[in-house]
Amino acid sequence: MKSGSYRMCLEVFPANFGLMDEEEKRQAVVGFEHVLREIEVKYPLRILIQTRKTNATDYINTLEHTYSIRSLGTYELFRKHADFIREVNKDYEIITKKFYLILEFSELKYTLSKDIISREEKDVKKKKGITEEEIFAGVRQSMMNILTTFKSQFQAINLKTKTLDTNETIKVMMAYLDEERFLNNRDFYERLDEHRRRATKEGLPFSVINKISPDFIKEENIDLLSINERLYVRSEFLSELGSHAYIDWFKELVMFPYANDMMFTFTSKDPAETVTKLTEKRHRIESKIFDENSQHKPKNIADNLILESTEKIEKQYLRSEIKPIDLKVEMTFRSDTIQALNLVHMNMERLLARKMMRSRIYHYEQFEGLKGTFIAGYSDTDTRNHRDINTDVASFTFPFITPQISSNTGILYGVDEINRSLVTIDRKELESYNRSIIASTGAGKSYFIKLDLIRSRMIGYQSFVLDVENEFEMVTNYLKGKYIELNDKSVYYINPFHISGPEYKAQKIEFVRELFKTMFGSEKISVTDITHLEKCIGSVYEQCLVDNSQPVLSHFIKAIETLARNKTIESLLTVLRSYREPNHPQYYLFNKQQNIDFLNDDLIVFALKYIDKRDFVVAVILESYWNYINHPRNKGKFKNLIVDEASQLFQSSLIVEKLASLALRGRKYNSGVTTIVQSINHYYHSAYPRTSDLFDQSSVTLVMKHKVSDSFDKLNEKVHINKPERAYLERLEIGKGLLIVNDSKIPLSIKSSEEEDRVCTTKPPA
Repeated sequence: MKSGSYRMCLEVFPANFGLMDEEEKRQAVVGFEHVLREIEVKYPLRILIQTRKTNATDYINTLEHTYSIRSLGTYELFRKHADFIREVNKDYEIITKKFYLILEFSELKYTLSKDIISREEKDVKKKKGITEEEIFAGVRQSMMNILTTFKSQFQAINLKTKTLDTNETIKVMMAYLDEERFLNNRDFYERLDEHRRRATKEGLPFSVINKISPDFIKEENIDLLSINERLYVRSEFLSELGSHAYIDWFKELVMFPYANDMMFTFTSKDPAETVTKLTEKRHRIESKIFDENSQHKPKNIADNLILESTEKIEKQYLRSEIKPIDLKVEMTFRSDTIQALNLVHMNMERLLARKMMRSRIYHYEQFEGLKGTFIAGYSDTDTRNHRDINTDVASFTFPFITPQISSNTGILYGVDEINRSLVTIDRKELESYNRSIIASTGAGKSYFIKLDLIRSRMIGYQSFVLDVENEFEMVTNYLKGKYIELNDKSVYYINPFHISGPEYKAQKIEFVRELFKTMFGSEKISVTDITHLEKCIGSVYEQCLVDNSQPVLSHFIKAIETLARNKTIESLLTVLRSYREPNHPQYYLFNKQQNIDFLNDDLIVFALKYIDKRDFVVAVILESYWNYINHPRNKGKFKNLIVDEASQLFQSSLIVEKLASLALRGRKYNSGVTTIVQSINHYYHSAYPRTSDLFDQSSVTLVMKHKVSDSFDKLNEKVHINKPERAYLERLEIGKGLLIVNDSKIPLSIKSSEEEDRVCTTKPPA
């Protein structure tokens, strides 16, 4: 920061108090108290709850603008979906909530021994040859150590966290001040590091602050601000917290369903100073009681209760059972009109009145109030806007209670059954683009994926489906995609030997080697023969790269024929030559140049139910998909690989290795893998351990109706399913499930329009 302070930001993925019993809630509050006890004097901990409410029109306009839908040729699909969103928005809202923990160093921290240095001391260090980068690295390491402590505390109460990098932090800032500018320049912000490196290399100045700050902030009057003349904001703070703290103390405030930013600032105080003040207070009360007793006045019950409470708290401080905390709760409300802003403010006042709380507006200090709820800001107001409490009481403010999973650039998944808000997810905003769907036959998993195909096609995603049970033909025809069954009668061919460029030569050698070993069956090949085989494969690719051509099986057979003959080589050649015979069932796989257009076809479904040697064919399809996505020119479109009934394909090491590689590395190529299984055990009880990567690398998991008893232990181990959540899973209806996004869990009900329902139903009415 320009002031010399430093900030780090941690996103916290909240629990769902609606799916927790009282004991689990109590444990969460106790765990939060441990977090608060880790706060150091002078280094406040800030927790930001960022709530955004979007109406149907704004959501539709944002979606259309973000994905340039009019230029995709899918506007008719989008128009139908927009009509459906407007209709469903009458009953459900579109609400997004994000939770951030902000670690703030208001003074510089240079060493791990916690020596605090001033700006002058920093200048001295620079004169001694210690660079700005070294100071920054030291400060960052010190802050990382504290963040690690906080993360472990949250992990103990089953809350997942993620440290935000520069790009992600800036995105949060943009959502606070000028989200429209972020959406208009999304490519710039998502490739921030690349732009910074280019500017540094060319010796050009590069400042992100100019890209974050709004064009201007204008004070309309004493109690609100106008940002870019399109957004009105009002900042206030809690002046009274009520008289009683309890587990759901701040639940209504956290779940307040209007656009706002709420900042909790916890500042640790000096315990010795606090105990001294308490002792003085106790002495005053004791003196008052003594004087009243001496004058034979009636006992004042209130004074005795206060004395008893003061003595108890004083002892807790002396035993270090609790710590003194300074709590500040600031709120900034936002709307596009002053009238709507006043209405939001009125609703908050009513809520606070019911809870015997009060708020005060930052009169003539609206800009300071605005900074108080901003990640990179800090309010320096003359108004006393904080309250002295302790960690025991402060822990009841536990705010991480309601995951509301929505994105104004995401596609509709369904409805949150607890919060009654629409669930819209933008996969490109998640840590990984992979998804896992767990559901038994008839639970609605294929129905959900077909809906996802329609809505993904609407925003320009490419989808490739491995259709094990041949269920996707109707939706493919509806979307005018290609439904392909690879066999000797097919007019479509695929070339597993295709190479995109010289940089992929090593990967292709490895794949072809494993492919030949699989074709060779259970016969063993010696290390010497493998080495010679790899040289032959490499020589074929070298020649093809020179000739700018693509090899087929005959090229490799000719190269292997030049090797010194032994029993293994002769046997291998016999096998490979059989695949070159036109009457061989898999002749079409290895002897034709590819004519499937991965680049220009937005939906390709491979029908696999009646395919001979299905595992073999799938391995070839996955290799061709890999050839497509890892070419630099093909990174523009988002690519969605869907594997239906994936457990049936987990019997081949070649398939498992390729799927695991795609799950681990796909994000780099703008690609995500969706696997559908009937039990989580299919990921972990496979003969090939790498199947577990497909679940471990998923940011989205949907658990629908299935036999919970078979998979509960593993599910609980991986995503912590508590008793109420298990009870919910056991009574699930068709079309409903537990949606887990980065470990935030919500009960989801899938919603579709009448036309989507007709297309996606497996057995449509006659």
